[in-house]
Amino acid sequence: MRTPAKELAHARLLTHHGYGHTALLNPSSCVKEYESRYFIDGTLPPAGAVCRPDTPPFSAPGPSGGVATGGGAMAGPVS
Repeated sequence: MRTPAKELAHARLLTHHGYGHTALLNPSSCVKEYESRYFIDGTLPPAGAVCRPDTPPFSAPGPSGGVATGGGAMAGPVS
């Protein structure tokens, strides 16, 4: 009988330094490359492999009014 420990004896951990629990919502070309290699020819990532997301999860907020947008002290239509 095969035990889970024996099944995992040849496993490899790929660390993704992203946000949340998986790389699904934190796209990483590094993770995709390792996944492709594994599914195509069974190549595991090297021990200690680490990937990062391709982009940060939140973009910096842009100006929404006032002096920052060049509208002076009051942004919006003048009545």
